[in-house]
Amino acid sequence: MAIEQEMSLNNYLNIIKRRMPYVIGFFFLVFLAAIAIALKLPPVYQSKSTILIESQQVQSGQAKESYATDRFEALKQIVLSKENLFKIAEKYKLYGLDKKPNLPREGIINTTRSKISVDLLKAEAEQWGEKPTFAFQVTFNHY
Repeated sequence: MAIEQEMSLNNYLNIIKRRMPYVIGFFFLVFLAAIAIALKLPPVYQSKSTILIESQQVQSGQAKESYATDRFEALKQIVLSKENLFKIAEKYKLYGLDKKPNLPREGIINTTRSKISVDLLKAEAEQWGEKPTFAFQVTFNHY
């Protein structure tokens, strides 16, 4: 019959000391794998902004929806205008504008426009009071 022996703190420390090379080796391998994966993955940048617009005029039911859609389309055209997109690319030195300032303007505008999405979010005017309110989300993804 086996004699049961009570484990003491000293016994646990001895077990840890014996297994320490395995533990360190395992963590070192996991660390190297994490670094390799981080270096292999492409850099990704995503920025999101939600904009809430509130009108001062009070409208009813269908007029609220129509107003929100029309206002959204007008704001979308302003945000995605050629001048604004080029100003954004120039300000933040996107697409190598700091290294090559003579890149074709149309190419920069088209690339910037393809990476920006503007989505109308569902807005319920009752939640924010009597004023017709809507929100939209502007997202920029750069891979």
